[in-house]
Amino acid sequence: MRNEQFINPAATSVTLPRNCVSTAVSKQATAKPVIGQEYTEQGDDEIIFLEDTDAPNQQANPRMLPPWKILIVDDEAEVHQVTELALQRVTYDGRELVFLSAYSAKEACAIMREHTDVAVVLLDVVMETNQAGFIFVKYLRETLQNRCTRIILRTGQPGEAPEETIIRDYDINDYKTKTELTRQKLCTSIMISLRTYEQLLAFEANQRELELLYQHIRERNRELQRAKDIAEAASLAKDEFLSLMNHELRTPLNVILMRSEILDNGIYGPLSAKQKKSLDLIRSSSHHLLSIIDDILDLAGIENGNLTVTKRRVAAADICCRSIQDVQELAEQKGIDVHYVPETHPIYIEVDERRILQVLDKLLRNAIKFSEKGTTIGIEITRNEADMVAYITIWDEGIGIAPTDLSRLFQPFVQLEHSLTRRYEGVGLGLSIASKLIHLMNGNISVASTPGMGSRFTIVLPLLLDGRGN
Repeated sequence: MRNEQFINPAATSVTLPRNCVSTAVSKQATAKPVIGQEYTEQGDDEIIFLEDTDAPNQQANPRMLPPWKILIVDDEAEVHQVTELALQRVTYDGRELVFLSAYSAKEACAIMREHTDVAVVLLDVVMETNQAGFIFVKYLRETLQNRCTRIILRTGQPGEAPEETIIRDYDINDYKTKTELTRQKLCTSIMISLRTYEQLLAFEANQRELELLYQHIRERNRELQRAKDIAEAASLAKDEFLSLMNHELRTPLNVILMRSEILDNGIYGPLSAKQKKSLDLIRSSSHHLLSIIDDILDLAGIENGNLTVTKRRVAAADICCRSIQDVQELAEQKGIDVHYVPETHPIYIEVDERRILQVLDKLLRNAIKFSEKGTTIGIEITRNEADMVAYITIWDEGIGIAPTDLSRLFQPFVQLEHSLTRRYEGVGLGLSIASKLIHLMNGNISVASTPGMGSRFTIVLPLLLDGRGN
């Protein structure tokens, strides 16, 4: 704008902010703005930039970072020249400045569309129209949604753009009249604006990262919800299947066993030897199938948390003797001896009596199953008073277990070898259930085995003192 006040590159020495460096300019320079005076066609004052002899020599950024882009928006060419001259040696954070020029709001809008990384805009208000600068601000902030670029408003006609109105109604970051904007003040404003712009970029980058993280979390939550829904549906299906198994399979089996007992008792007449043999096969197969159903229901109850134990104080010897009695006939049928030596002093443990009998029964039957005729199985009871634990060990002289199979021995539905599955019937639930039941009684179970020489399963349970303190 003609007859406006311009930046006054000091005719006297001034102190520049950090990173601001001035340079000498020839008196033959074409631009003629002067300190505190109006620019006129007849003005004979010349631009004088004093040499700053103490300023360090500015070198190119070794990291080759791009320069800061400064957009000058003013319809007066002299304003562009003087501004670039005043800021030509300025650096911030090791990066130089590069200048873009627009002489109208329309040109400024086009530049901002192309150069989205402009850091600072030095903006005049009155150009092609009295409100041209404000049109540009609205376009930048609302249409381009650019909230980072800093806008320094420079006006030579404060009456056309009152500071209070501008700050209230527009997203403008600094307001300067051209009469007050000396080189030092311009440099300071640029530095502050660049620092703020840099911080806003970092903030926006963090916001983007947080948004990506939030989206990832939301997607992960959706995946987890889908997995939860699938798991709940599977659990419901499993519960329905178990209910069906408990009723639809157990009931017919109980009927078969009951009718077999009636036939065996001769209620419907005497049976031939062949018929009796077939009846025994029916009963044994039914009992086997019923035990599998019971195991599956027990395992499901443990995993669902529906199976509870009721512990009470019992003598370990009584439990072991009852277990041996339950398998004695089976051992004799196979020609296997059962060895048991009672402990010297009574040993008391706190267990669920029904469940500990179930565990010992499974271990003893396994020992018989995997042992050959003429071998021996046994059960031992010992205690460690220092650790206050009791040990119940079931051992055999059977086929043993390979070291590579020991780690998965207590997993459900695990059969160590297909050949064993064919030779020794079972579905691989017994040891898994035994281990889980022992854990419910605050104990643990371990195994030591040598292939071809047998196995030793040891149950460790908390030891209780007897009434005499022994």
